Amino acid sequence: MKIVFVQNFLLDSSGLPSDDNLYPHLGLISLIAEIEKSRHIPFLYDPMLQLHKGLLALDSSIYNDVAGQLLEREPTAVGFTALGCNFMAVVKIAGKIKQRRPETLILLGGPHPTVLESAIMNKFADFDILVRGEAEETIVPLLDALDSGKDLSEIPGISYRDGAHVCRSAFEGKVMDVDRLSVAAFHFYPIHELGLRSMRVEAGRGCPFHCTFCSTATFFGRKYRVKEAKKLVNELRFLNSAYSITDFSLQHDLFTVNRRKVLEFCEEVRPCNFSWTCSARIDCVDSELLRDMARSGCRGIYFGVETGSSSLQELVKKRLDINLLQPTLRCAKELGIKVTTSFITGFPSETFSDLEATLDCLDSCLRISPTTTSLQLHLLTPEPGTALYEENKNQLLYDGHISDFNFPTLAEDESALLRGNPDIFMNHHFYETELPRETFAGITSAFPYLCALGGPLLQAVM
Repeated sequence: MKIVFVQNFLLDSSGLPSDDNLYPHLGLISLIAEIEKSRHIPFLYDPMLQLHKGLLALDSSIYNDVAGQLLEREPTAVGFTALGCNFMAVVKIAGKIKQRRPETLILLGGPHPTVLESAIMNKFADFDILVRGEAEETIVPLLDALDSGKDLSEIPGISYRDGAHVCRSAFEGKVMDVDRLSVAAFHFYPIHELGLRSMRVEAGRGCPFHCTFCSTATFFGRKYRVKEAKKLVNELRFLNSAYSITDFSLQHDLFTVNRRKVLEFCEEVRPCNFSWTCSARIDCVDSELLRDMARSGCRGIYFGVETGSSSLQELVKKRLDINLLQPTLRCAKELGIKVTTSFITGFPSETFSDLEATLDCLDSCLRISPTTTSLQLHLLTPEPGTALYEENKNQLLYDGHISDFNFPTLAEDESALLRGNPDIFMNHHFYETELPRETFAGITSAFPYLCALGGPLLQAVM
């Protein structure tokens, strides 16, 4: 069986493609690495790469053009991954494929479909099979069954069509042991051709925390997993040998939760003279750990702080001690580690004093080091499978505002589809809030432009 996997269609908040999105999708190339061991033939397609090359135009024709490029491979199946922000593009492209070649199987996976499995399968008949959660142990048996015409009921973690009926397999897929994963199939992406000098590498999966606004744990589970140091460093060495890459972004929302694992990684990677970045919580690092990380090549850390309000920290169950932020940033600065601090505004119960606390916190981050601190302020986006969504799903509102976590409309019928299906396209909606929506939308829209003007001016405005 020939299957083409399609990377995420991602545009920035201004509706334009960005070279920052030119990288191999780690989940898809992990699946491809498993398929390469079988008799099936995988391909990887990136619409962002086609835009970069000028082979697509960013207008209402793009969905039909993408479908045409995919069908040129004459695949038996096309596999889509989907986030909430780009699900409209997936729906549109799948529809165009089915119009032109109905016999092509459409597979769907990723965070958004995993959580909204029933709603999506019942609403959009173009999707033949939906795969929930982590699919490395599912994908080859699924393709085997499809190729031979066998019953799909024994394939764990899928929904599929039997005539007009949607069926659901009785068993869930397994939570992956990340140390059993094959090295991802990086060779399916034109790394040399693009001259990429830095590469994202999956460091682990899962989140043990319970933030009410985040769906990471819903998809990957609460079983926190980090790859063994030797395995992870061997992957970095492989990429260095194959592509001369020495700079890496370790992909894990909470890399430093397990202190022992981080120290083992630092010990293993130190002789390589690589530089690397990661994500962490401010309460899961300290000066000693940061010092070891810096000595081992850590040059950047992303901290999701979310809010400067202590009361809101508790309410959304992020539960960070904001008093840890400034000492952590000062220590990172002394060690030569650049820091990104990310905040969110637009929570349903957020008050003006909560918003002020967040802006004050952003200002304090900037004052520590305008040159080594990067600031982010995002507009809260409803995410399925979160406690916050469950509490507010009957009060979603729509105004068409485009942020950095949803997708601009490219065709005339899309606004009506978004507005009419808040249970599927909730990422394009917003929660009713105590403060005016315009307050949050205005601040988050202006913030990137203020940051681009430089530290002193931003500090004056703050």
